[in-house]
Amino acid sequence: METIDYSKLTENEDLIVPTVWAILRKEAEAVVQKEELMRPLVEEAILQHNQFKDALSYRLATKLGGHLIPVNQWIRIFQEAYSIKQDDASYDLENAACFDLVAVKDRDPACDTLFTAFMFFKGYKALQIHRVSHVLWRAGRKELASVMQSRTSEVFAVDIHPGAKIGRGLMIDHATGLVIGETAVVGEHCSFLHGVTLGATGKDAGDRHPKIGNNVAIGCNASVIGNIRIGDNAKVGSGSIVVKPVPDNCTAVGAPARIIPPKVTPHVVQVVEANPSQQKKEPSPEVPLPHPNQSTHNDSIFSAPHVPLIPIKDSPISSHPASAVSSINKCETVHPNLNNLLHLIDIGNLPENLLLFLMPLLVYTLMSTGGCV
Repeated sequence: METIDYSKLTENEDLIVPTVWAILRKEAEAVVQKEELMRPLVEEAILQHNQFKDALSYRLATKLGGHLIPVNQWIRIFQEAYSIKQDDASYDLENAACFDLVAVKDRDPACDTLFTAFMFFKGYKALQIHRVSHVLWRAGRKELASVMQSRTSEVFAVDIHPGAKIGRGLMIDHATGLVIGETAVVGEHCSFLHGVTLGATGKDAGDRHPKIGNNVAIGCNASVIGNIRIGDNAKVGSGSIVVKPVPDNCTAVGAPARIIPPKVTPHVVQVVEANPSQQKKEPSPEVPLPHPNQSTHNDSIFSAPHVPLIPIKDSPISSHPASAVSSINKCETVHPNLNNLLHLIDIGNLPENLLLFLMPLLVYTLMSTGGCV
């Protein structure tokens, strides 16, 4: 089969239903060719139908059918709901069902085809049954809508009140334990995992459930409680309990949840250096050379120019027989303070092996501090 970019199927709303139906039929035919044992199931569920809404009605009816309301009665109920004209695109059942199907394929890594979600994912089926019950609820047929809610809860372990308004492109992964209350509102292109609860506090009446923005992701077993808003592009971590509003683009984690603001990318200013050939070169200031008897380290204790320096030949360092002192003998003078230090440690009588060990440090000290010049 050719590679399909499923994320682009929703770009043209007028073509999404026929496009999704054509892809679904092609995938179903490929399955029949691969698995002959599945031919009766696939033909009955998809290939024998002429329209997407007919195949979906049949698939949902076979899941809800029982001894109280048989499959053929459920098919009639679904077909009636699909025939109701809606003034709001979000209530167009066939259009929304295609958006939801593409959302599952696009966002669930475990779903490799539209066929897989259509046939086997209970989150998708439970959502489509809710959409039908919501249309019936708005049309005043609340008892029948409540029957659908009850039966869906029994079959799929998903409890969505018929009064809840859910936008297109919702992906419900696994779905078990999902609960959405009567006055909840869910925006478009959201993603819920199993165990999500959009509930009330139990203290309020009327409009008492959360309002979820667009492109919101809610992790497994997370609860959003009360008439609060979860902003667009927000995320709610798994197991979190959210009781306060979450701003746009923020993340809520913990119980009770704390708000983590979005990461702000620092504005980087690119500095463009001028062409070196065009830069004016300022003349370097002339630095006076130091006096021969003056150290260039002004912070050193050896830098006072008025202190007369002692010739190296009169220093005790010249009396040591070891050849290690030859490098120091290159100096001509020694500062009096350093000369006193050499007398104090009696450098002339130090063993040669100890002097060899100390000499590198001594030479560095003399040269770097101006102790000898």
